[in-house]
Amino acid sequence: MNMQTMYEQSEWGWKDREKREEMTDDRAWYLIAWENSSVPVAFSHFRFDVECGDEVLYCYEVQLESKVRRKGLGKFLIQILQLVANSTQMKKVMLTVFKHNHGAYQFFREALQ
Repeated sequence: MNMQTMYEQSEWGWKDREKREEMTDDRAWYLIAWENSSVPVAFSHFRFDVECGDEVLYCYEVQLESKVRRKGLGKFLIQILQLVANSTQMKKVMLTVFKHNHGAYQFFREALQ
C-alpha cells in the first residue's frame, strides 16, 4: 500500500517530509482493516475539516493491499466513513482523486452515490 508512484505521476509530485507530516498530524484519523487481527490489509486516512464553509469529513487516502481489492472492502470503508460523517453532523464526505487514476475515479463515483 503506497501512493508514492501516483504522486510522482501527478503535478504535485512526491514530497516525503510533507506526506509524513500530513499522516502524523494531530488531526489525522485512521480506519484500519486487519486480517486475522494482526496484519493490516487496508486503511483510510481522514480528517474532520471545513471546506467552503461546510464541515466535512475529508478522506485523504483509501489504500488496500492487492489481495483484498475487488471484494467489497473498499466500498465498506467508504460506507463507514459516511456513517462517521453522519454521526458527527458533517455535511458530506469529500476527497481528491488523481486525474490519471481512472480506476479510483470510477470506484469513488460509484461508492459515494
